[in-house]
Amino acid sequence: MAYFSMGSLLQCQAVAERRGLCHRRYSTAAELQAAYPMNAKEGYEGLFENGAGTIKAKEAVAAMLKLAQQAGLHIVQGERVICLSVLAADQVAVQTSTGRTIMTKRLGLTVGAWTNDVLAHLGLELPLDIWKVHWGHYYVDPAIKDSIPQWYKFGKLQPDSWDEGLYYGFPPEGSEPVVKVGVDFAPHARSCRMKSMQNFSYKPDAMVAASLDTFLKAEWKGFLQRRDLYCSPYTMTADGMFILDQLPGFPQISLFTGGNGRAFKFSVLLGRCLSDLLLGQQPMFDIGPLSAKRKAVRPVQAPHSVAARLHEGPAAAIP
Repeated sequence: MAYFSMGSLLQCQAVAERRGLCHRRYSTAAELQAAYPMNAKEGYEGLFENGAGTIKAKEAVAAMLKLAQQAGLHIVQGERVICLSVLAADQVAVQTSTGRTIMTKRLGLTVGAWTNDVLAHLGLELPLDIWKVHWGHYYVDPAIKDSIPQWYKFGKLQPDSWDEGLYYGFPPEGSEPVVKVGVDFAPHARSCRMKSMQNFSYKPDAMVAASLDTFLKAEWKGFLQRRDLYCSPYTMTADGMFILDQLPGFPQISLFTGGNGRAFKFSVLLGRCLSDLLLGQQPMFDIGPLSAKRKAVRPVQAPHSVAARLHEGPAAAIP
């Protein structure tokens, strides 16, 4: 369920109607309050999609990894890439922290916020920003637990404020009266945007945390104390679109980056298209709008070389 404090839901409603999605429009604050435990203010309006749901990321990743292993993929964890070099038209070398060198004809890079740390080995840099995005869990009154929807609040940046008014939340997943909520912005004023993971801190910002507390108590009924709060790095592009393409100047390397905090739901399709690129095939989906050559994301010469620092997640090379 999405709700607005200003503006119109007409565009969202038009998409739902065009796609044949079952939905309901709430035109007044009174209608919203009658349906959900909200403190809806005058002027609020909402749109509920009946068939919407969530993807359980942990379980989904485990399932995809299992399928990949069953298909013969060898998954290596706990190794850091310390050097990447292109030796010839069909030869890419990856050196890891264990001292070994992996040689491959084609390489796929999906390293998210560490993209420019890796590309620095090739003297390139993409115009990416890293956002420090906050999310956590709150206890709620058991009496309203089952009436909390999946929701998104579209607010607006107010004058003399860094609070952009973009918040979201999910219903409880189990019997415990605990819900996940998040802040869908990263304020410049709180040093929550940066260019490198070398400057990233996983420690929550106290002012952003306080803003989330205040928002939930003002907008929803029955929200109690915060249980925990975390920060995750989001890799952002200037135009809000993903990058999925061969690396300009290096056709041996294909990459996906710039997930903008919303790529996971498309991971199966994005992975298939990346696989098509690596195998020299035409992607099954038109990835033209995701080009690494478009004006907003064109790579430039890296100002200086830095050591690659990859997350210790799954990595694979195609021989």
